Amino acid sequence: MNHWARSIRQPTIVSSRDRAELEAVLKNEDLPPVARAKIEEALKFENAIPGPTAGPNENASPGPTTAPQVDVAPLRQIPLENRSSPSEDWIEKRVKEKVGEHGTHAQLFMTTLFNNLPYMMFACIPLFALVLKLLYLRRRILYLDHLTYALHIHTFAYVGVTLLVFATSGLNRIASGPLAGSVVALLWILFSLQILLSIRNVYRQSWVLSLCKFLLGGFIYLMVVSAALAATFLVTLAS
Repeated sequence: MNHWARSIRQPTIVSSRDRAELEAVLKNEDLPPVARAKIEEALKFENAIPGPTAGPNENASPGPTTAPQVDVAPLRQIPLENRSSPSEDWIEKRVKEKVGEHGTHAQLFMTTLFNNLPYMMFACIPLFALVLKLLYLRRRILYLDHLTYALHIHTFAYVGVTLLVFATSGLNRIASGPLAGSVVALLWILFSLQILLSIRNVYRQSWVLSLCKFLLGGFIYLMVVSAALAATFLVTLAS
């Protein structure tokens, strides 16, 4: 595109065949703005060139008014930077169908999405057990034992997060901003410490190893939950 843009940086005259081709290119909505501006500049210059005027001697030839022709071949190689992939087109189409042109069905879509979240979290429990299996591979603990512990820790997490949400809402109503924020932060720290203590007591490793595996396992599981959320969103779109 840069090569073609340089070729018409100076005013040029466009032939009728090339003009038709340029006008066809302008109809493409995905044409980059820079290329569109250059094409319009070339077409405007052609319209601005006055025709030959008759002087005292009608046979007198007019002065030179031509310029090098525009090379439109590079137009076929212009990358359409805004061209979307088939997956993006599908997502955009489904969002318009589910949410509506003006968001008329947005509330229904969000309700359906939230209704699918419990199924997603239930499906994440075996994945969390798999993460524990990988973290404690040398301990030769059965996967079923990891799955049992994953069920317990998820139950605690769901109850704890629910209580924290209610506590945060209540503190924001009865206390000032900084005080409520400090109390909520302390509650989240205690919640995380409880999970760390649980991991250390169940797997009986040192504080250093327990902390490292707690952080690593938490990061891996965060990636798993993020992927599960994206999958749930796509399934909700497709259903």
